Amino acid sequence: MRTPALTFTVYDKAYQRRGPIRGLVKADVSFRWNQAGSATFDVRSTDRRIPDLRTPGCRVVVEYWADRDAPTPTLSMSGMVGVEKGSPRTGQQTAITFTLQDDWVEVFQGLIGWVRPDKAIDKQGDDEDSYWESEGPAETVAKALIAANATRAGLTLTVPASSGRGSSIAVQIRFQPLVDELFPAVDEAGIGLQVLQQGASRTLLTQVRTTYPEVLTDATGEVVEGEYMLSAPTATRVVAGANGAKDKRVFRRYVDTAREAQWGIRREEFIDVSSGEYSLRTFEVAVLAAMMARLRETGPTSGCNAKLQQSRRLVIGDRISLGTQVQIQLGDGPIVTDIVREIRVSTDDAGLVVQPLVGLWDESGDKKLWDLIAAGNKRARTQEVW
Repeated sequence: MRTPALTFTVYDKAYQRRGPIRGLVKADVSFRWNQAGSATFDVRSTDRRIPDLRTPGCRVVVEYWADRDAPTPTLSMSGMVGVEKGSPRTGQQTAITFTLQDDWVEVFQGLIGWVRPDKAIDKQGDDEDSYWESEGPAETVAKALIAANATRAGLTLTVPASSGRGSSIAVQIRFQPLVDELFPAVDEAGIGLQVLQQGASRTLLTQVRTTYPEVLTDATGEVVEGEYMLSAPTATRVVAGANGAKDKRVFRRYVDTAREAQWGIRREEFIDVSSGEYSLRTFEVAVLAAMMARLRETGPTSGCNAKLQQSRRLVIGDRISLGTQVQIQLGDGPIVTDIVREIRVSTDDAGLVVQPLVGLWDESGDKKLWDLIAAGNKRARTQEVW
């Protein structure tokens, strides 16, 4: 028997398999790159898995198969059932709606980075170790931080050894959610991180960004809707003011020489990073991370939001998937490079629809609201740290 293109398999909170959902009515799934995915699915009230789905901690693995005969799925997501909604009627068969909470949320938004993850909570305030900090390849830094805190918290998570992939990043953290300090640095380093259930456990998966070699256009039909934006940088140099009063205050500077050479400008910004006492090692890493973060925020932008559709040459799973860097041209506009950050898969009585999205395209008002709240919370936490 051929495997359906979109499958939902139910597990209990101990990661033990209960069985597939066979009474699926419709589903809307968004697989995302370096973000939490989402899945909402309607199940007939008579399906055998309904009692399992209603059990606290119930888990679901969602898989999309571009090639139904392939040995492994093209896209996968796993997580806990977070919401159930329905309007049942006595004597009538109805559909119950369930919403999945991606495992990405529990690790990256639900874990905070301790200063000393291997020590007790009352051993975190040593001035010599006021931040957990690390600098090196993005995969190595991310896995070290995640593994230490996942072990501390007792999460079911396997973190494979690092292969040293991704460009170098600097991270310093003090009781912030991991997402606050790992992103967008990890993303810009060309690395994608996913948490996925595999068997009776979960694994931190690392993907490396790929590149699609051909230009996608609206003329050839792969781009069905989109817009682009280009903007110049607002700063090329950052000066950081740290501890000390008057002539005793310590300053550091970071210059993006490549940006200055490309744009022919020299623009400075000042940031205040004064805080408590640091060891020399902690201070240098913390200030460097702050200056690099500010340069990322003030850099030139070149990107687009575009909806794609599959064609003979553009097939999900064949040279293009989540994290693929693509070139988009709308009409006679410039060729703009961006990343496939989301692939939506939906199914109902009309059939299966697959749509890749380039850039940060999202029409969900709820997601926009949560993004604003998350950004505000991050700013508040950052002020408390600095």
